[in-house]
Amino acid sequence: MKKNKKGFTLIELLAVIVILAILVLIATPAITRIMTSSAKSNFKNEALSFESNLTTAFTDKMNKSVSLATGGTTVTSDTNVYNVQINSTGYTYLCMTLDDLVNEQYTKKNLNNYAGYIQMWVPSNDDEKPITYFNITNGRYFIQDYMTDVSKSDYDVSQTNEQKLDAGTKCPTNASENFSSN
Repeated sequence: MKKNKKGFTLIELLAVIVILAILVLIATPAITRIMTSSAKSNFKNEALSFESNLTTAFTDKMNKSVSLATGGTTVTSDTNVYNVQINSTGYTYLCMTLDDLVNEQYTKKNLNNYAGYIQMWVPSNDDEKPITYFNITNGRYFIQDYMTDVSKSDYDVSQTNEQKLDAGTKCPTNASENFSSN
């Protein structure tokens, strides 16, 4: 009587399982790097989006503003906009929290875990570029950096640690706080 052998032997099955396990071990770090890079890139894009919303808010507030002279600082009718003198250059300054951007309907995004604020200094002369300071976190990444050219998006996105997790939910009370004329 002749036996029909159908199927695989135990050794063949184990060999296939070992090969698949090796492929998974090789692929996992590469996939993790791609996912991390994608999450960082998404965070950067969200930050640029918030900066764009702040620019819209700035333009809108400046169009509605009526300057009121108060000492060395000119405060517009909007309490978030100030004219300040820093390093012999005049700047118009605006700071808004991410919650303010949503509440004042400059963005319709669901902020999820996002917190922080964005400051913007727009120089009175055309020789200088506007400066934007980001202080934003989403619980996983944070940005605490300046940017003078939005198109470059060369600011530093770092992974959060316990000390950097809270980016702050209020704008600084002094318009020159965090200012850098890079």
